[in-house]
Amino acid sequence: MSIKPNYKVILYYKYVKLENPQEVLDWHKKFGAEHNLRGRILIGDEGINGTLAGTEESVNAYIEEMQKDKRFTDIDFKDSYYTNNPFPKLKIKYRKEIVTLGLEKDIDMSSAPKGTYLTPDELQERIEKGEKIQFVDARNNYEWKIGKFKNAILPDIENFRDFPEFLKKIENLKDQTLVFYCTGGIRCEKATAYALKQGFKNVYHIKGGIQRYAEKYPKGAFEGSMYVFDDRISIAFDKDPDRKVLTTCEYCGKSCDSYKNCFNAKCNKRIITCDDCYKKNNGFCCEDCKKEKYPRKDNAKFEKLIQDSR
Repeated sequence: MSIKPNYKVILYYKYVKLENPQEVLDWHKKFGAEHNLRGRILIGDEGINGTLAGTEESVNAYIEEMQKDKRFTDIDFKDSYYTNNPFPKLKIKYRKEIVTLGLEKDIDMSSAPKGTYLTPDELQERIEKGEKIQFVDARNNYEWKIGKFKNAILPDIENFRDFPEFLKKIENLKDQTLVFYCTGGIRCEKATAYALKQGFKNVYHIKGGIQRYAEKYPKGAFEGSMYVFDDRISIAFDKDPDRKVLTTCEYCGKSCDSYKNCFNAKCNKRIITCDDCYKKNNGFCCEDCKKEKYPRKDNAKFEKLIQDSR
């Protein structure tokens, strides 16, 4: 018997110049507390970047209020559902950049030229026509490890701020048709703006990112699972039990793309492990972590994860 998902999760962003980011931040704190919303929101001079979860009623109320503000009316709120709230609390912070590219001088995303949007349908049409497209992943290495577009160029980076250095390595592709992508669109949009500034010519990015494409084409050009920054850790759009899985359990070698964090808070290493091995190792990535037993603040949550895998 399947468990009915109780929580709606939304992912969204918009590059828009905010003259009063503190006022926007204060409103979000008040509204979030009143409607018991959880998640992470970055509010900055260049816009907003958020992922929130709550009951469908509370999340829909948030979307409705946001759409009343002309600065946020056209935001694409990407949604999914989960049985538990995947966030422990609501964190709202101010940052000058809502996505940090690590440049000495920021790109003004309100005026900078950006790559051309490709909707999921437009991208799929090009793929089916056999057009020569080179995908470029704008995510971190631990994200694309479990899911990517076929034949994509994969940057070996752990932070988006390292993307400019990676781009130098593919300068020989400046005249090729490049399609940048990321989870929901925010990083690849800034990546295309930077690429154009560096002389790349035929630059595109997927409208809505991996999520919008894979929702519509679960058996399309994206293979594996999509990494997400909450307790779910990954989402598989293709529900076929025989779907392609790109990775294996780090302990037993069984086909697996399930990330979990080491139970030792001091380590907190991301490990790809099947449920059986996670149970066998009591959530620890190695014997040293198991012996140290460093306590973590969210110990109860991790105890439940281990218990659920038994």
